[in-house]
Amino acid sequence: MTRNTKEYWEQRDKEMLEDIAVDKKYVNSYRGRIHGLSIKLSACPDWDKDAQAIILGEMAKLEAEETATEETAFVAEWTPEVTAVRRAEWNAWVKQAQPTPVQITRKQNEQGWRLEELKKAVQHYND
Repeated sequence: MTRNTKEYWEQRDKEMLEDIAVDKKYVNSYRGRIHGLSIKLSACPDWDKDAQAIILGEMAKLEAEETATEETAFVAEWTPEVTAVRRAEWNAWVKQAQPTPVQITRKQNEQGWRLEELKKAVQHYND
């Protein structure tokens, strides 16, 4: 079945608007803003140390904000209670299944969190 030109462009317009929304989301994210500053830094002349310092300072500030935001979200998700339950479930599964690396990856994908996150949460609450 062939589409007519109008249907094609309606579909294409919809796809382009979706792409633009994704691009805007990235550009406004911490990673997107840091990426933009790194491009700006690479275009900055070597002799303009003041401009480089300003850009590097902005990048450091954004990276610190991103880290703080991620840490806040992590602590909100991984409460002591959630950590204890997930740890008990994980340890029971490992003891019972004696999994291979492939099975571990599959399990992590199924449960929606990674072993590294569990280790980080356990360390966070044990310190």
